[in-house]
Amino acid sequence: MMGALSNALGRGGARLQLDHFSPIRIARVVLWVVALAFVVEGYNRHTPSNDEWVQHTYGELLWDFWLSGTTDKTFLSFSNLYLYGGLFDLIAAAGTRAFGWEWWPWRHLLTATFGLLALWGTARLARLVAGKTGEVIALALTLLTGPFWGAIFTHTKDIPFAAAMVWALYYTVRLADHPERLALRHVLLWGFATGIALGIRVGAVLIPFFLAAGLVINTLWPRPCAETPPADGFFSENPPWGTRLRTLAHRIPDWLGSLLPGCAVALAITAFAWPWSVMGWDHLWLALTKFSHFAFDIYTWEDGERLLNSQVSRFYLLRYLLVRLPEGVLLGLLLWFFGVYGCKNLSRFAVKRRARMRVVVFAACFVLAYVIATRPPLYNGIRHFLFLVPWLLVLSAAGWAALSEALGKAHGSRRVLMAGVALVGCANLFWLAWVNATLHPYEHVYYNTLAGGLEKAEIAWETDYWSDATRALIPAIEAWLAQQPPGTVANLAYCGEGFQIEPWLPPNVVIVDDWDDADLFLSTTHDNCHYVLDGRTIATVARRGVTLAVLKAVRQDRPFTTPIP
Repeated sequence: MMGALSNALGRGGARLQLDHFSPIRIARVVLWVVALAFVVEGYNRHTPSNDEWVQHTYGELLWDFWLSGTTDKTFLSFSNLYLYGGLFDLIAAAGTRAFGWEWWPWRHLLTATFGLLALWGTARLARLVAGKTGEVIALALTLLTGPFWGAIFTHTKDIPFAAAMVWALYYTVRLADHPERLALRHVLLWGFATGIALGIRVGAVLIPFFLAAGLVINTLWPRPCAETPPADGFFSENPPWGTRLRTLAHRIPDWLGSLLPGCAVALAITAFAWPWSVMGWDHLWLALTKFSHFAFDIYTWEDGERLLNSQVSRFYLLRYLLVRLPEGVLLGLLLWFFGVYGCKNLSRFAVKRRARMRVVVFAACFVLAYVIATRPPLYNGIRHFLFLVPWLLVLSAAGWAALSEALGKAHGSRRVLMAGVALVGCANLFWLAWVNATLHPYEHVYYNTLAGGLEKAEIAWETDYWSDATRALIPAIEAWLAQQPPGTVANLAYCGEGFQIEPWLPPNVVIVDDWDDADLFLSTTHDNCHYVLDGRTIATVARRGVTLAVLKAVRQDRPFTTPIP
């Protein structure tokens, strides 16, 4: 008997060791190491965005409000930022106030930290709806989706909001998965994530709606369990509709009571991060409606047309997603669609996972449908909807995981076809890795083959809209100065906000508002700004044959004799 026990323990230990070094686990560790290395290597390489200093000032003003005992309300008259939550800016301002850190590298490191949280949330959500295989696929797809992962340093509202939204959706799925009893732990964490999201942007008001929809859907169409038989179809009478509706009516009061602690947590965080939102009963609604009809005089590009943001088509967001998401992501979404509605082998994906996926599908489709129906003013491509990307990556990962599961059970020509699709997906991952390497550190300008790659996208779609690549030309400015007479002070015309580049400029280079007085012109190529001033090109920043930033000498006749002050 002891010998049998010893053999069993030995076999168990061997299995434990094999699990510890399983390909899935190894791939997960490798991908996380790559993610951390990306953050460490890149957080101090980027230019601040053109509204980053304004946002940081907003965080300072929010601290003034709280530290004054809510008497200093200057933040209410500071531009229109009172319409935004300031949670990220509060954290960033706390770092600069308490420790004296420089604002821009600290903000970029903080944004990247939220990017890692978004990566973790995407992996957790993918594991919930697609298993361990889906988790690893989601990690890989996220790291290779340049428009999202390449934005984790400079998009200081969009990335934190995306991180909060993916975690809020994760706990929405967890709660909707068991509508018969809402676990207090999940309720509190749902409230925490929802509060953080609302503390950044008003769009998070959709999360409670998604939770309500998920609870109703999973009550009316329950997945198989000991207490509830499965519904055979959308219009199925098994279980009877009377039973389903009575169950729903009985559960609604329980849901309302169970969700109160989570709502209290969300409200507390929102009130701290976004005081204006709780200064009036209708402020959330006012913020939501203002942003739905808020038109700035900002131009954007849509498939080769230069338009005001109020003139874009209702399919602007959808078209941008189609040309910005990698091909492997789009193929995974097709696999998911056919897995649910088409291919018999793929549609056998675990029933409980498909039930959990309903909420993710509903959330993603609702946002897309809302944008198409209401046609809000949009610009900067998918920037304001980056939170959608992790949700779509989860669905894509579920499609690939379903293919992987079906491949092991398929035979004959069907197996050959599935293996071919899987090889195409693997080849695309390697291709994406190569393309991202050639774009580094500007992965955010990636475009897929539907757009003709970055090479064609530069004349048809938004590219480096925040002048990120201009910082890389600072050495060229220094080299040019070294060739000038001693004591030269050069006037610089900069296509962007001065604070974006000033921290790195030599002391004898001065940014001027009147570009006619400029000696040098530093510009992004976005929106053709580099054509505003003519001159001799000194240096450029290019990726994949496409110029992203230009430095020009625009005045050759000015004597450089002005002493350095």
